[in-house]
Amino acid sequence: MINFLLSSYLHGRSVLIHEAVSAKDKALQIPHDPVPAAEKAITESNIRDALRRIVDDAKFDLGKPPFDFDFIMAGQPTWNELYIILYRIREELERAEHTEFFHHYSSEGAQVVQSIVSDWNPVLTEFRHSRKEIECGVDCYALGDYAGCIFHMMRTAEIGMREVAKKLKVRTVKNKKPIEYAMWGHVIAALHQSIENLVNAKGNTKPLNNTQI
Repeated sequence: MINFLLSSYLHGRSVLIHEAVSAKDKALQIPHDPVPAAEKAITESNIRDALRRIVDDAKFDLGKPPFDFDFIMAGQPTWNELYIILYRIREELERAEHTEFFHHYSSEGAQVVQSIVSDWNPVLTEFRHSRKEIECGVDCYALGDYAGCIFHMMRTAEIGMREVAKKLKVRTVKNKKPIEYAMWGHVIAALHQSIENLVNAKGNTKPLNNTQI
């Protein structure tokens, strides 16, 4: 699935480097002076946003430095301390960039993935536990893995089919096999039979509506 946009990652990277360079300039001039509260707040906000884009969204593993940043910012860091920790985070990012690998989505494929909630809203509303299969199926489609897409979409259809079976109180099929372990053909045949029984039930003088079926 898409977990980040390139523009968002690049923005976070740019902010991190900018803050590291700014801290370095201050550290060269007044290394032992504490970072003023106002500047500290701005820097902390900027870095946390950058780390969200890089670590949380893009899933880069930067190791321990981000946790050290939390510790440093909990106190009253000097410019030198701030520069050192930001430099370490920048170093870890550059290291991680040589070990991380990504797959590029086409613009059209990305649009399909990002439209899952709106495109599949009726299904997601009625069959909430189908979400994972739908997401995997659409993701496979967007990546050009059409066989994988069919596999997950068939599983999605199976969820709907078994829900219909529950509504019709069809619990077993041929040879008393539970529907959970039955072949599609047997389940579908049992559903057709159940619907036919409803239609032909004694006392049915009116056509069945969608709710009844």
